[in-house]
Amino acid sequence: MEHYGMLAFGKSGIWELSVDELIGEADEWVLQVESPVISIQCGLLNLSVLADVNRLFTVCDSQARKLAESIQFGSYYGYPVRATLDTEYTDRCFITIGDSANGRFEVTLAGENYHDFQKALSQIVSELELEQ
Repeated sequence: MEHYGMLAFGKSGIWELSVDELIGEADEWVLQVESPVISIQCGLLNLSVLADVNRLFTVCDSQARKLAESIQFGSYYGYPVRATLDTEYTDRCFITIGDSANGRFEVTLAGENYHDFQKALSQIVSELELEQ
């Protein structure tokens, strides 16, 4: 059985995010995302990618969203986990697991949920002292 140690925690609104490190393994981290309606745990590519995702969430200028910016930040059983900004609304983002037309899972963060998720993520980035 694998054992994890918590490195960072962020909470805002309904969202709780934590970053855990696999004890005894070098450079292996997981991101746990929890709310009343969803619980997801995925492997992280690296810790610094969290600062990149946080920067993505803070892009609020609709002119900067002519293209759907996307960052792969982790994996779930070999499937990519991405955050993708919406091109239609400045406070909407999609967290997607998988990228196949015949199978994927997607969570839409919009409005208050979008901002609360970003605040929780920002707390983690700050706690880990990642460059913002």
